[in-house]
Amino acid sequence: MKKLKLQFVLAIALTIGAVIAFSMTVRAGSLQVGHAYAPVSIGAGKTGAVYFVIVNETETPDRLISAKTPAARKAEVHNHLMQDGIMKMRKVDGLEIAPGHRVMFKPGGYHLMLFGLNEPLKEGASIEVELKFEKAGAMTLQVPIKPLSHKMKDHTE
Repeated sequence: MKKLKLQFVLAIALTIGAVIAFSMTVRAGSLQVGHAYAPVSIGAGKTGAVYFVIVNETETPDRLISAKTPAARKAEVHNHLMQDGIMKMRKVDGLEIAPGHRVMFKPGGYHLMLFGLNEPLKEGASIEVELKFEKAGAMTLQVPIKPLSHKMKDHTE
């Protein structure tokens, strides 16, 4: 009976730990990246997107220069823009993070585009994503997969 109680307590602790880890902010130098998530795959599930917030707490700019994940063949920073009345998506080669500013990666704006997913993104799972910055270096995020109905809040803290 004691063994069963201990296993139950450990299972709860591990679950709570995983939830906290997914919601935590990751740091590289004075940059913070948090609130990361990826929506579940739809259709054939060959592409995906990752959203998050980058905060630069320094007095000098930094640049997001690349991203990679073992979950996909390729990861690129993209942005949506309106051109001649048509919404288009474009690859961004290096994204400056201004001193004291935040950049939100969200639907309809900047996002990390994943190409050639190894398998569709399934709700409840997570993927690892590495972001590389010019000055702050590399950081690794554990990105939870959320339902399509998940909405990113405008995090202004």
